[in-house]
Amino acid sequence: MHPCLVDTHSQITPEETGQIPTTLLEAMRFYRDPDVATRTLATARWGAATECLHCHSRDRHFYISTRRIWKCRSCRKQFSPKAGTIFEDSPISLDRWLIAIWMVANSEQRVSTYKLHRLLGVTQTTATFMLRRIRLAIQARSSASERSAAIAAVWAR
Repeated sequence: MHPCLVDTHSQITPEETGQIPTTLLEAMRFYRDPDVATRTLATARWGAATECLHCHSRDRHFYISTRRIWKCRSCRKQFSPKAGTIFEDSPISLDRWLIAIWMVANSEQRVSTYKLHRLLGVTQTTATFMLRRIRLAIQARSSASERSAAIAAVWAR
């Protein structure tokens, strides 16, 4: 097998190693590796069974480590865990995205664009863009769970 082609089942995910960061410093050290960031996103999205986004086949794909994407053997198309998420079509690296999400999720107060700009080394415009996408994703997820709870309450009557 070519060195850049890796079996997806042989990858060790951060959750399996028990290395989930608990402080900002740990998060910055942990997610700075692009391979770890990609595996973390793939595990969060698909779990143990990676699924082709085009033909929905499982276990018929391989990982191209030089480009951090998967290629399906069934439909021969390439796919990434970033597709269809807030990270899609973003030139910002995944490690910065995951650190920003970690900060928003673990902060007791609201994270400012200026703080994100200073810690990640991005422009304030980029920090605003990132926070807007993160907050919209959180809001969409919250409203979807509220809608399903409301529907369940109506059916329970």
